[in-house]
Amino acid sequence: MYINLIALQRAEQRKLRTLVSLLTKLCLAAFVVIALYLVSGQLAIGGLAREKANVDSEVVRFTQRAQTVKGLKTRQAQLKPTVDLLHKTQVTINRWRTVVSEVSYSLPPKVWIGSISPKFDGTNDSVALEAYSEDPPGVRETLSRLNRSPFVARADLTGAEIPARDPLTGKLSNPISFAVKADLKAVSVAAQ
Repeated sequence: MYINLIALQRAEQRKLRTLVSLLTKLCLAAFVVIALYLVSGQLAIGGLAREKANVDSEVVRFTQRAQTVKGLKTRQAQLKPTVDLLHKTQVTINRWRTVVSEVSYSLPPKVWIGSISPKFDGTNDSVALEAYSEDPPGVRETLSRLNRSPFVARADLTGAEIPARDPLTGKLSNPISFAVKADLKAVSVAAQ
């Protein structure tokens, strides 16, 4: 019997070629999958690197802002005594205006102020007033009005000079000079 070895070899070669072709295609497919995987990994790494750079820049920016805020808080703490002093001064000035206005409104007709001196120390505020009146009821009315004032705790007469009367007319020769000390009601700085 004669065996055709050439045909067997060719069949064997076809099988090998098919197998090699299949293995080549599998290797090529595996290479493509691996290449895609590596490319996507590189893209992901690049994206992560960009994200890290963005986060790093944000950290630097927020650190700078935190330093700015810290500096501003320090400056605010340094300025607080000055602001408090300015506030207290403003309250004192406003209180002085209010007191002068109230004293002016408390004066009856025919009474006028010679001088007014404030004493503001924050606890025992008072006003010393030197005034003149054409008659004794003006002095009494001034004290009464000051004692009714919402800003005055107590007003007291501290002195008075009553001039002599003219014997012919019975009128006073000069106006009555009198002094009043008015203790003011306490006002807290925070209430202003």
